[in-house]
Amino acid sequence: MAKTISDADLSSAGDDFHILWTIKKSLELLNFNNQSLKAITIEGFEKNLSKTIDPFGEKFLGIDLTEYFGGSDFESADSITISQLKYSTRRVEENFTFSKLYEGKKSNSYEGSIIHRLATIFKTFIDQFGREKIIKKIKIKLISNRNINASHLKQIAQIQDYLVSNKRSISFNAVLNEFPEISKDPFSKLKKASRLNLNEFTDFIRLLDFEDCGTNSRQLLKFELINSIASASIKSQNQFNSLFQMIWSKMMPEKREERTLTFIDVVANFGFSSIENLFPVTQNFENSSNAIHREQLSDIISIIENNTSYLPICIHGGAGIGKSTITHQIKNSLPEYSECILFDCYGAGKYQTPEDKRHLHRNAILQLANELAKKVGTEFLLLQNESDDIYLKELIKRIRDGVAILRSRNPSASLVFIIDAADNSVTAAKNNGEKSFIEDLVNIEIPSGCHIIVTSRSYRKESLNLPNNYTDVELKPFSFEETTLFAKKIFPHITGEEIAEFHKYTKGIPRVQFYSLNLKTQGISEIINYLKPNGKVVGDLILDKIDQAVSRIGKDKKPLVEQFFKLLISLPRPVPIGYLSEIMKVEIDFLKDLSSDIWNGLILEDDLFSFRDEDFENYIGETYHATLEELQEITKIFIIKSETDEYAATNLGSLLFNAEYKQELLDIVLNRKLLLFPKDPIRNKEVYINRAKLALKISYDLQDNLTYFKLLFIVAEELKTDKALSNLLITYPDLVSRFGDEVSLSRLKLNSDEKPWAGAFHLKLAGIYSRKPETKEIALKHLKTADEWLNWRRNKKNEELMIIPLTVLILPTK
Repeated sequence: MAKTISDADLSSAGDDFHILWTIKKSLELLNFNNQSLKAITIEGFEKNLSKTIDPFGEKFLGIDLTEYFGGSDFESADSITISQLKYSTRRVEENFTFSKLYEGKKSNSYEGSIIHRLATIFKTFIDQFGREKIIKKIKIKLISNRNINASHLKQIAQIQDYLVSNKRSISFNAVLNEFPEISKDPFSKLKKASRLNLNEFTDFIRLLDFEDCGTNSRQLLKFELINSIASASIKSQNQFNSLFQMIWSKMMPEKREERTLTFIDVVANFGFSSIENLFPVTQNFENSSNAIHREQLSDIISIIENNTSYLPICIHGGAGIGKSTITHQIKNSLPEYSECILFDCYGAGKYQTPEDKRHLHRNAILQLANELAKKVGTEFLLLQNESDDIYLKELIKRIRDGVAILRSRNPSASLVFIIDAADNSVTAAKNNGEKSFIEDLVNIEIPSGCHIIVTSRSYRKESLNLPNNYTDVELKPFSFEETTLFAKKIFPHITGEEIAEFHKYTKGIPRVQFYSLNLKTQGISEIINYLKPNGKVVGDLILDKIDQAVSRIGKDKKPLVEQFFKLLISLPRPVPIGYLSEIMKVEIDFLKDLSSDIWNGLILEDDLFSFRDEDFENYIGETYHATLEELQEITKIFIIKSETDEYAATNLGSLLFNAEYKQELLDIVLNRKLLLFPKDPIRNKEVYINRAKLALKISYDLQDNLTYFKLLFIVAEELKTDKALSNLLITYPDLVSRFGDEVSLSRLKLNSDEKPWAGAFHLKLAGIYSRKPETKEIALKHLKTADEWLNWRRNKKNEELMIIPLTVLILPTK
């Protein structure tokens, strides 16, 4: 007697297929295209409309999946795909025919047939919203592991092709008359099964889609999905299981109200809480309306086009030569079919702040890879806290995929990465005892079709660790013609003689010409007189500005100005004004006056000092660098102030390291000293771990193996308690409201396995941004994200309640 497959097994196979297909579609929610998939509803339509147009749940029985493109509901979506899923275990080799589509569950009946249920959905929408909107917006799809009979599929395709150019309402009999070779009887039965009138049936046929019939088996689909997840994250099996569990729970009867999936649901399974977390580095490129199209640009573009060996290209030059400006011009001059991604290593000076860390692989490469995903359509990079080599391997894989995608559109396309101010990344890494991603990126085997371009100060390009055979491009000053274009933008009536003098005395340096415009109101003659007799470079203009400030405040204050700049360049920025005032023993108003006098180089915002641009910062660093003895004196102040001051405590480790206070650093780490600040427990832990990492480097250099292994255990133990700390903060949110800040919360939600925390985070941000009218839109955005997270968490809680009785049923009785 032949062995039969039980109905329970058949049902289970169908459910598995349904879940697997939903996982497949849910991964498509990870996109940045405004017209792409934005929401999925499982087994039905969106909740609010369903209650209105199908209150008894009879009309939408045929909907297994609804996909919303360009919006998350019927009104906002540009298009909607409604799908019925059919999985067969017994008849997988048996194709769907017309009869299989219109045969009902009972003999000689159309009731419950595939066509009957799909047509019922169509009729419900037509009656509710009218023909025009439904024809424009809806697609009705059958998805199955069984194929459609090829001959029958061809007939439907012929009719649909005809209807593309016949958009008016038309009787299906009139349509069939156009195809005398097509048998009318099967279509007559399809029409009867649909219970639609002739014109409605024509429109129903317009919307039918069978392209996903004959899809893979459950097992192959599962393997495909795990591989797809693995391409974004190395924890593929766990994340696949998490997605499977989430979708399975939403299919339960008690979840009828909670069956819509959004970006948040999917990304939560990868440990991220918002789309912003995929882009950890803010880009702060300087925007100049007076930028001049550079003559060297065509040569640089030619170098890129002829770089068939795909070796790195280094564009370098002196201060103020226009390195950042030309990176934008390169991007805008590349062919439209190529893609260019810019990365800003300077970040308006943020590269030096303790919380920024844009020089690390885990931030920079995550940013680059996800910019590539956003612009080209490669897989997202969804890794957290992996080793540097893992990030590099994942980026290389995505570069290859990105080039393949671009060249499938145009064989001549290239992918270009431009890393601006790369030397600053190396400097920041060195100051923190870490390694910059630049040193590895320029030495990878760059895939064919990809160009990696870095910019640097000429004298610092050696710090980039470039390979021996890189392409060297020195950026030149303005030519006379370029100076002419710049000068005429500002002074339309400038004479040829004045242009020649302006060019001569500015030496063609763009930044000098830009800085000299401070005297614009006095006219071009005054500017030229100021630049005489020997011309100026960037440093000259900065020095003049500082000397002018000294003259205004009194020459006896010159040592204070020098001390100010030594502190500003030596301390992690931004530097609190009150902190400088106390160390220098001067009034805060004195420092405010100084910032006003040197406004072109300094920024004083929220009582925090930082530099306005890279040229000014580099000049100060080269001119006012502190000696080791001065740095040690500053560090002694930090040691004292660390007991009462958060800024000092946060930055003490790096100062001890740079001041070569080696034993002092080892002592405060091993004995857990000076940890009263920061009060925020997240940042406090990070401060301690950063101190421990610097101490590890010291003990390694000193070949103190015993201390080195002690520190290794300390770091391991601290990292192990991250989860416990997250749980503590989630349990006691009052700690966060008292001591937390947005930056550390962001890092917590990014790294924590406790996904529900993100809802509270976005609510907090909504509250912060709602205080100012100008940030109302940002507040609403965070409020919307928080609402999605709260729904996600509510669903999660319900799932946990379901698991308890289920576990009781499974456990064996004694």
